[in-house]
Amino acid sequence: MSDAMEMKIVAGSVYESANLDGDNSKFFVTGIGLNHILFADYPMIKFNGSYLEYCVTRKEFRCKFKASSSNAA
Repeated sequence: MSDAMEMKIVAGSVYESANLDGDNSKFFVTGIGLNHILFADYPMIKFNGSYLEYCVTRKEFRCKFKASSSNAA
């Protein structure tokens, strides 16, 4: 298994896009399921009384995101 597959995903942590085109958007993990990750924009955006969240598979999350340097150890 590659290092990318070993990335530990922690709820409450901030991750940034692994996009090589310079996109430095940050995202906040709000929930972790068996196969899926829930995350929101960081800072979280409220729309019509609730926060906007996104859902992707763990595999897709690992491919598209990396841990942010702003995460506290």
